[in-house]
Amino acid sequence: MLLGPTDPEEIIRFLLEDTPEPYLFARAIGLLTLCAWMRWPDDQDAVLDAQTTAAATAFLHERTKGNMPTIPLTLDRLCDSIVNRRAAGQYWEAFNEQMGITDIVSFFMHCPEEQRPSLGKAYYFIDEGGLVSAASDEEERTPLKRDRSSLKDAWKKHARSGPLLWATLVFEKDSEAFWYAPDDIHCLKKANALVQSKQRLLNLFGIALFSQERLIQLLQTTGAAPSKFPLFPTIVKPIEPDIGTFDKEQLRILDSYSAPQ
Repeated sequence: MLLGPTDPEEIIRFLLEDTPEPYLFARAIGLLTLCAWMRWPDDQDAVLDAQTTAAATAFLHERTKGNMPTIPLTLDRLCDSIVNRRAAGQYWEAFNEQMGITDIVSFFMHCPEEQRPSLGKAYYFIDEGGLVSAASDEEERTPLKRDRSSLKDAWKKHARSGPLLWATLVFEKDSEAFWYAPDDIHCLKKANALVQSKQRLLNLFGIALFSQERLIQLLQTTGAAPSKFPLFPTIVKPIEPDIGTFDKEQLRILDSYSAPQ
């Protein structure tokens, strides 16, 4: 028995299936694996390692309660993960490093369409602190600004998974899904609670789908849209989140943009 799929489309289908779990925590492990793919969409080794780590976390959690869970984690798989581990201790660091892509997606989701949003405008707007609260002082604003080169790198590495990552931040009030780490028992429990609710999953994936479609619509004329977003099952329908748009100060920043010559 395998731990489960690692391809994002297969994981999403698995999470939405109306079938019994093949083993304890199977869908929670699937969700944590999907979260890892969002962060390393082109690194299959990192995704596999996260899946192994999530399974080991679930196994150890059950053993502390005196249970012997039937999680199909083989010794070979565990040893390979330990010896060749590439993401050990890096989950939380990666979360903070990967806010650039969610900022870019957030720009496109909030920006009025008549402002003709583009990647160039997104880089400029974010670098100017357009997504930072106007109430913040300069000391608070500085670490939240991101320079153009880091944003371009974030788009190159995470454009395919950006809508899903952004959706984890906004799909419900005070969502913690963005911060789910496979080596944290509290994240495992929260992920397990989330996968028990099909409606919550449909809301998460519906917002991600809406984000994908909006990005394609806005960027297709420039050729900047990612070539392949994950395909969602037909049961998933686009859901527009209630997030509002830019205020006067943000529009002022946007109006000051001048395209590079």
